[in-house]
Amino acid sequence: MDLVLVSLNDASVAVPLDRLEILINAWGPTASSEKTEYRIRRGYRGCLTALAKHQPERAVKLAEALMKQCPGDAEQISNVYLAAAGLVSSSVLYPRHLRSPHPDDPAEFARLPRVAQYYFAISLFEGDALNGGYEQAFGNYTGDYFPIVLEGMAAIGAKNGLRYMKQLSALFGPNGPSHRLERAQPSDGGDEAAF
Repeated sequence: MDLVLVSLNDASVAVPLDRLEILINAWGPTASSEKTEYRIRRGYRGCLTALAKHQPERAVKLAEALMKQCPGDAEQISNVYLAAAGLVSSSVLYPRHLRSPHPDDPAEFARLPRVAQYYFAISLFEGDALNGGYEQAFGNYTGDYFPIVLEGMAAIGAKNGLRYMKQLSALFGPNGPSHRLERAQPSDGGDEAAF
């Protein structure tokens, strides 16, 4: 049943509320225990994600309680918050998916709730940095979202990462990195291009 819930959530299919209530009542009392079978913990998180489509405030409240007990499950629990914000799951935020905001369309991005903007920008930046290093992350359109990355890191309390990212951003001047910024050409032809 847990995999069915995950599949339905990923396909953006609403699960009937009466069915969710049965599963929430059955799995909820033990879902926060590390000793509980993984499929029950995954199923409960799936229930909360599905519940967010019906009762977003209740789903977020239950997710917050679960997060306090199981901080290691934060990535999976984040889907509850995304569903409550009207998004399907973390998989739809990555730009390769058709339902995500196009990374080069500021109007689509602006329509996302602020918390979803943080998630999108940080995930996009991390993905580019892991794929091609910081040069790729700052050189692609990802750099356009860097102010939101910094804001999001501050919002989630990532103090060390934020300090490091601010130092990197300072190298690009007051506007930070962006693929739309013109790059300065080396003055003597021997230096690398300055930003």
